[in-house]
Amino acid sequence: MERKDYRKMLRELSEKPGIKVLTGLRRSGKSALLAMFAEDLQHEGVLPEHIIAIDFDELHYEESLDCEALHAYLEDRLRQGHRIYLFLDELESATDFERIVGSLYLNRRLDIYIATSHARLVRQELATVLSGGYMELHVLPLSFAEYCLENAAEAGSEQGAALCREYIHQSGLPGAFCLSGEGNARLRREYLEGCLSSVLLWDVAARWQFRDMNLLKSLLAFLYGHLGSPLSPAKISAAMKEREHVKGLSVHTAGDYLEALAESYLIYRVPRCDVHSRRILKSTEKYYAADLGLPELILGKTELTEGVMENLVYLELRRRGFRVFIGRTGAREISFFAQKEHPIYIQISSGDSLAKKLRALQQIRDQYPKYVLTLEEAEESNYEGIHIISALDFLWQRT
Repeated sequence: MERKDYRKMLRELSEKPGIKVLTGLRRSGKSALLAMFAEDLQHEGVLPEHIIAIDFDELHYEESLDCEALHAYLEDRLRQGHRIYLFLDELESATDFERIVGSLYLNRRLDIYIATSHARLVRQELATVLSGGYMELHVLPLSFAEYCLENAAEAGSEQGAALCREYIHQSGLPGAFCLSGEGNARLRREYLEGCLSSVLLWDVAARWQFRDMNLLKSLLAFLYGHLGSPLSPAKISAAMKEREHVKGLSVHTAGDYLEALAESYLIYRVPRCDVHSRRILKSTEKYYAADLGLPELILGKTELTEGVMENLVYLELRRRGFRVFIGRTGAREISFFAQKEHPIYIQISSGDSLAKKLRALQQIRDQYPKYVLTLEEAEESNYEGIHIISALDFLWQRT
């Protein structure tokens, strides 16, 4: 799979100074993207010996797991006087990785790319060491459009809805896509189980020193069962105690678990924002899965509900470079208030909710684009300046 959009963005970043950091869920394709970028560089004339890739999760790089050893490893290459492209995968596994990055950053002949599946590395450690001297590229699993292209299918065709159901059942993780098809159902499930287990064990439980894995899995299952629902640690704690008879989940523990799951990119936490004042509202938030194959794995068959479509649209907005919030106008909710060069407003509608969704958008008086995305097949139309289109058509659009 080519992942043309990410490769283009990575090429654009390569022309700018500073360290480039690829973030995203484990097995979302960061390492493969760096490998494809290395091929692109070689096609442009960069010699293979001027590209160094180190995966800190691999045992044969054990000698490079500290700052001094890595510098010794690089010293001979740097003496040649050429520009060196350095790819550091899962850097947080290295000893003193803050020192590694801080010292390497000073060498202007190094163009450094870091791949990590843990948000804390970026938001705390790297932000402190580099003081803003880095750029982040967040890598998501295959989009619905990529999935269709890889299957040589068109989302706008009659099979669009069936393709979308297939997409959420089979996962957008590149490794799972390679096992698509009914004949590989068992292998695909085992692959997803391995992915989820490794994230929960290494990126969540080990880093946060959580001991109750069953409680952690129960909370994740609860979140995946309530995609697009307004939640808070207090609400989650109360609901799980009442409905699932989980006794050990205090509000404080729920908050810690939510933070850990978000930092591992298993879930995305989306805050509410008043669309008029642009003020973040500190009440409930919504949660979405990084890949819908994971809720399918935990909960069984996932239907194409309004909440699931919200999840798909949220991920697509992130892919297109938007900062995304749940919108609020008065007492009414906007599915998404998304900001890039200018804001856009999006409502997800499941047929009978169309009139209600339109009323919320009508309360917003500015001239920025407003959309209602319907779960049903629909020709594009316009209602008082509000664009009404099929959600599948929106997901298929290329930007």
